[in-house]
Amino acid sequence: MKLTVAALALGLVGCSGGEPEPGAAAAVGAPTWYQDVAPIVVENCAGCHADGGLGGVALDDPELAVVMSESMAHEVETRSMPPWGAYDTEECTAPLPLVGDLRLTDEEIQVVVDWAAAGAPLGDPESPAETSPPVSVTLGDDFDDEIYPQASHITAGESDEFICFTLDPGLDEGRWLTGLEVLPGNTEVVHHALIFIDSSGDSVDLADDDGKYTCFGSAKVDGSLVGAWAPGSLPSVTPEGSGTWLPAGARLAMQIHYHPSGATAEPDLTGVRLRYADEDPEYEAEIVLIGNARNQRNGLISGPNDSSDRPEFLIPAGAKGHTETMYFDLPNYADGIQVYQASTHMHYLGVDGRVWIERQPETDGTEECLIQTPEYSFEWQRGYTYEGTYDDFPSLSAGDRLWVECTYDNTLDNEGARAALEDAGLSEPQDVTLGDETLDEMCLMVLGITYPR
Repeated sequence: MKLTVAALALGLVGCSGGEPEPGAAAAVGAPTWYQDVAPIVVENCAGCHADGGLGGVALDDPELAVVMSESMAHEVETRSMPPWGAYDTEECTAPLPLVGDLRLTDEEIQVVVDWAAAGAPLGDPESPAETSPPVSVTLGDDFDDEIYPQASHITAGESDEFICFTLDPGLDEGRWLTGLEVLPGNTEVVHHALIFIDSSGDSVDLADDDGKYTCFGSAKVDGSLVGAWAPGSLPSVTPEGSGTWLPAGARLAMQIHYHPSGATAEPDLTGVRLRYADEDPEYEAEIVLIGNARNQRNGLISGPNDSSDRPEFLIPAGAKGHTETMYFDLPNYADGIQVYQASTHMHYLGVDGRVWIERQPETDGTEECLIQTPEYSFEWQRGYTYEGTYDDFPSLSAGDRLWVECTYDNTLDNEGARAALEDAGLSEPQDVTLGDETLDEMCLMVLGITYPR
């Protein structure tokens, strides 16, 4: 049997050493791979866990799946896999089903658990159950261009770096962008990447001979955000009939946050894939980041551990269940905007995020929750896209108030906090404030919005 290097590195090989022997003949009534488990794994896991996939371990290989069966059962029973942060709660029910929903039902989880307990029998390969295609996590072959920076970047030392790269899509005429996939190079040090439109070409003037420049805080161009990558992110895809306009001669400015962790890293060469519309769309689309309010003037409200009468963004050492909450009032031109995607963004201390709309009293004064991520993990972030059409998407109006609430665990009970402390050479939690670096924190809502052209 051929085992991948990733499987060995994860320490998962040989996990199913109990009785009965893995791959044994099925007991009466026991689930089998070909008849019961394969449809679950292929549809929900093989988007990453396939030969050459992001997950490293090819779980759509029956023989390897048998070896990994106990680990698979543990991961799905604890809902660690498939990775998915958004769940309905008493506080929040998403307004629509979510595209590419990887969550397993209780019944599907039980099938995998029972299969592993029975020794992971393969069943009859001559009469397999029908399987659905896996949920895609890439653009696949559906893209028009793939572009990279002029030169790679090597990050080193203790301090985080924010480096921007000017990218040339080579547009002789304007195009409508409908899909963008970030191709991270060295994921050991690439913390996140943001892609902005640079209509005026300012990034060229800012860049050195290698086509890059330091850009802490922003990309220093005036265009809108069209794509982003963080661990677990999916490609940025606009709803059918919408797109983002890239004018002739426009460039892209790609801001990458590097986290070197005190070492000299292998070179990074992160690129992007672009997909264009074949015809002019009816709607424009863009991605907006809202939040990170530092004070009351910017929308921050008082939190449970504030040390003064004025709101402050501070997560004290040892605080569990700490919240930071902030709002943003929509401007007069917001009428007609619809939300097709929503997510939250925090760093290592983040454990839960919630985004909702408070309608203006002149409308009806009600609240509508857009998303909650009670299983938030910095290692797996994605935008949650709504199923449906423009008639179904939540709409925004001038005067509505958008809210985001982020919950943090700054104790050693939080695996993310332990990882961040270890990375910094620390053993005890520290007070954490708002900032751009990895060991700071953030509180953002990330919304995909559309509006009529």
